[in-house]
Amino acid sequence: MVASCYELPLFVVIAYCFANSVFGVYLVITFRGPDSLLRITGVIWSVAYGCRLILIAVIPSVTVAQAKKSRMLVERLNNRYLDDASKQEILIFISHLSSRNISFNVCGFFTLNIPFLRSIAVAIVTYVILLMQFKFPEN
Repeated sequence: MVASCYELPLFVVIAYCFANSVFGVYLVITFRGPDSLLRITGVIWSVAYGCRLILIAVIPSVTVAQAKKSRMLVERLNNRYLDDASKQEILIFISHLSSRNISFNVCGFFTLNIPFLRSIAVAIVTYVILLMQFKFPEN
């Protein structure tokens, strides 16, 4: 329920940051003006959007890692001396944790994790190279 509320806005933010990163890096590389302040501003904005993309990918990865650790902690709790009803509840909870695959998906298109971050970086480099090939020569 909560995931469905944030899927579309998260998709839009990722697309926006991706597009701004691509065009920001492209403009920084191809800018040939005397004003270095515009180039510095472009670098700052590109870094800001890149950091936002990194945070969007890393935070869910850390959350998934912590969720996987919770299963081990609950199993350790099960080894303690508890009454039968508590042990039964813990076993039910452990089976529930074991049967679920924890991941953050965005509209079913991709999973937010570290390999997604590598894919975004490769796509940014690819699109910048592609845009540089279509640059018109200056007269």
